[in-house]
Amino acid sequence: MMVFISVCSPHYYGSECNTPCGQCRGDDLCENMTGHCPNGCKQHWTSIRCDSKQFATRRIKQTLMRITNMKMFEYVLKI
Repeated sequence: MMVFISVCSPHYYGSECNTPCGQCRGDDLCENMTGHCPNGCKQHWTSIRCDSKQFATRRIKQTLMRITNMKMFEYVLKI
């Protein structure tokens, strides 16, 4: 019986080791097969693999709130 153990190059994961790791906290290495960052993500990154940017979403929400509040204010002035 032969057992093969795949070890990826640093900062890559997956069955063929060709998927780059996400933004792991402290530039940690991600888990070899799943891409999971064992110690969490860098600031502004989220998901189990730290590959989703959190900052952009928050910025869009803030902008939409400002626009919505401005439109409501304009509406009140017109009445």
